[in-house]
Amino acid sequence: MHGPQKLEVTDVQSRQVTLRWEPLGYNVTRCHSYNLTVHLRYRVVVAGGGGSKEESREEVCYDAQSPRSPQHTLHNLTPFTNLSVRLVLSNPEGVKESGELEMQTDEDVPGAVPLESIQGSAYEEKIVLKWREPAHTYGIITQYEISYKAVSSFDPELDLSNQSGKVMKLGNESTHTFTGLYPGSTYSFTLRASTAKGYGPPVITQFTTKISAPSMPTYDKETSLNQSDTTVTVLLKRAQSRGAPVSIKNVTIRVSVGDIPAMHSDPSGGVSDPLSLTQQGLSQQRGINSSEAFKDYRLKIFSQACQLMLTICGAARINNHVANQEQSQKDKE
Repeated sequence: MHGPQKLEVTDVQSRQVTLRWEPLGYNVTRCHSYNLTVHLRYRVVVAGGGGSKEESREEVCYDAQSPRSPQHTLHNLTPFTNLSVRLVLSNPEGVKESGELEMQTDEDVPGAVPLESIQGSAYEEKIVLKWREPAHTYGIITQYEISYKAVSSFDPELDLSNQSGKVMKLGNESTHTFTGLYPGSTYSFTLRASTAKGYGPPVITQFTTKISAPSMPTYDKETSLNQSDTTVTVLLKRAQSRGAPVSIKNVTIRVSVGDIPAMHSDPSGGVSDPLSLTQQGLSQQRGINSSEAFKDYRLKIFSQACQLMLTICGAARINNHVANQEQSQKDKE
């Protein structure tokens, strides 16, 4: 008795391999009752980045009760994997083996990009996306396809219809910067990897850009519509929102004078008014003519308005800071 002869591969696919050998005659088996098994060795990838390990398995090609065709197909194999195969002939007289045959299964579409590996660094008008290759590549990664689309914004009036697109990255790349995005907007990213056999399953994630301060329109030097000794009427142009509705408009009054009446802090946090609200009262308290006193009083009102506007500006800056802090916390979660 001697081992099976002329073992060869007749078909290789990504998950199955077909073997063929020379028919076994009595001159080989020396017995009418015998069994033929195929012994398979291969390496598999350990999940979690643990490298790979060798595994083996056996399959019966035929026995005394089965049809004795000189070929066998191995199923449920791992794509793009090196295999070692040999046939084992056994009968009451003993065991004989064929030579060992090595081969590699074909490529297949890859697995999904690990969702936990996708990281997004969000700014006001850009997002930097990073990822890792699939745990099971099942071949050589040739490229990545990333589709993105704006799905919502803190500003309900913002038109997001043109905020979408698709980029292609090489198989050895793992980062991309998306620019020209809108502040305060949430973007959905769909990422999938490809081998020579096609694309694997997609994975979807979302990131939100930071809210930006609104942009102010330009004003000419002379913008007053009406002006008198005590009032100035100006046209306020609309500010351009950038990621959130404009909730506060601040008007700053700058008064260029040589002498502004003193103001005293009030225990309640306001500014006390040392002058009367009438021109007569102004002249009596200051001992000067009413027109000069009233002019000083107007200057004091302007100064109080400036202080009030500074307080509002500070509150607006705090609100903007808090909004971005809350958004950063959501991105981390």
